[in-house]
Parts: sequence; C-alpha cells; structure tokens
Amino acid sequence: MDALDVPAGALQRATSLYDLISGEAAAGERQGRLTDAVGAALLDAGLLSILVPAAGGGLDASRRDYFGAVEAIARADGAAGWCASVCNAVNHALYVGLPPEGRDEVFGHGPVSCWTSL
Repeated sequence: MDALDVPAGALQRATSLYDLISGEAAAGERQGRLTDAVGAALLDAGLLSILVPAAGGGLDASRRDYFGAVEAIARADGAAGWCASVCNAVNHALYVGLPPEGRDEVFGHGPVSCWTSL
C-alpha cells in the first residue's frame, strides 16, 4: 500500500468539507437540521464514527483527532460541529457498551449515525 492509498485522517477529512458545510449552514439553520448534503458528507467521510474502531467501520482515531476534527467542523458551522460531537460520543458509547452481536448488528453494515436525546 502506498501513501496515496492511506485514508486521510479525521482532521484532514473535516477540513476538506469546510466549503460544503459552511455553504450549507444557512439552509440548515432555516430547516432546523443539517442539510442532507452535509449529513451525507459527514457520514461518508467517517466523521460521525471517529472514535469507533476500524473493525466497526470507524476511523479508529484518538481523542485528539476527534477534538481537532469537531473543531474544524464547528468552524464551518457550529450546528454541524455540535452534531458531529454528539453523534461521535453516542456511536463510541454504543460500540463500547454493546456485546459483539450487538456491535455486528449496529456497526456491521456500513457507516453509522446513532443519536440520542436526554
């Protein structure tokens, strides 16, 4: 595998989405949620599963990478940063807390975006 085959880290992925996220921020504010384009881009880039191990389809990144990526997303749009932060926390907690068969069910079929409410 050469260097070009290695996926970009979380921060690089987040930074690469700056124009899309900031460009959609006003539309997301009007809708009261992230636009479909931003949600799909975050999901496809693995930025909603930064802390989930690679075995679960995540980026298997460090907390430092997580905080850096969320900060970069929030620079583009605070709401998107908040959503990325919450989703990552929930995905990580689920991955850690589920038994192996639960992990397979939730994380075994592609990118995952899990949410919760207090």
